[in-house]
Amino acid sequence: MKLEYILLGVLLMRPSTGYDLKRYMDARGTFLRPNTQMSQVYRCLSSMEERGWVWHTVEPRPGAQDAKTYRVTDEGITVFMDWLTAPYSPTTIYTRDPGFYGRLAFCGFLQPDQVIELLDREILARIARDDPPPADLDERVLFALALTDLEAEVARLAEATPALARAGEQARTVTFDATSRTVMITIVERADNLVRVDGWLAPGAALVVELRLPEPAGPRVVTADDTGRFVFDEVPHGLAQLLIHSSTGTPRVVTPSLLL
Repeated sequence: MKLEYILLGVLLMRPSTGYDLKRYMDARGTFLRPNTQMSQVYRCLSSMEERGWVWHTVEPRPGAQDAKTYRVTDEGITVFMDWLTAPYSPTTIYTRDPGFYGRLAFCGFLQPDQVIELLDREILARIARDDPPPADLDERVLFALALTDLEAEVARLAEATPALARAGEQARTVTFDATSRTVMITIVERADNLVRVDGWLAPGAALVVELRLPEPAGPRVVTADDTGRFVFDEVPHGLAQLLIHSSTGTPRVVTPSLLL
């Protein structure tokens, strides 16, 4: 952050000597621009005075060097406010953006709505940088909305753990619990970048099981055997959802969407 904006902001809060400004830079100012030297402060003051941004008065001090007290001119106020109110673009690199913290340090010169806009921009930028939404968020939302008119009991995720598999295979087991039924599936990675889904229903029953996939892929349907076992093979990676169709007197069960 440019030293001149910091010094202008401090001088607008109170007229100060070069020594006062150096003390500020060593304390609060170090978060805006660290390791500022006294010579840099005086060079900056001299440059700003030449440009008509600041002016000084001399205060005699008997037995000591006279003190120069600096104040901001109307042109200096314009320069400072133009910087303070300029459109702010948060950085995507620094975790501590000097441009943001500099504006925040002098937010007393802003209107409340300008401060809120500054904070909103920074918060949204940090969310986008540190916790971005999934690339397939739109697909997930549309996939979930497709179930809004479906009358079914929603199972809850009970457990997800790595599973034992044959040598060279990667697998994980996911269990869903509903009031009327438990659904357990094991997702096994195939060598061709597809997966196999081995599932079991408890209590076991020969029910129709539907594997829902996002469009344009259509649902896949199998019928579990009498013990409740079912298999879906050659399934692509991505979002999926299981719908267990009901037998007489029991509701259908749908699982939350999961990532295969």
